[in-house]
Amino acid sequence: MIASLPPPAAPAVATPPAAMPPAPPPASPTLSLLQPVAWGFAARVVQGGFDTLRLQHAAAVRAGVIPASLRGSARFEQWVDALEKSTLGPLARRV
Repeated sequence: MIASLPPPAAPAVATPPAAMPPAPPPASPTLSLLQPVAWGFAARVVQGGFDTLRLQHAAAVRAGVIPASLRGSARFEQWVDALEKSTLGPLARRV
């Protein structure tokens, strides 16, 4: 008796890869060049309030409203610096 052969296997069908999200469009060169400029401009705008605070303190010392003191001025500057860093975060000035 002749043994029957198994039926031929179905051809392997390649399954399509999982749907990938489309790649984002390349960044505009103009936009990438303007980003640091805009960041710097925003930083200068928000730092203006702290500059005004420093100028008002200096004017008060010159007018005699606040006594002229190196320690007092240093304490005031440390306070303003800490306030600026805690308020503005990465936009605050660094020395």
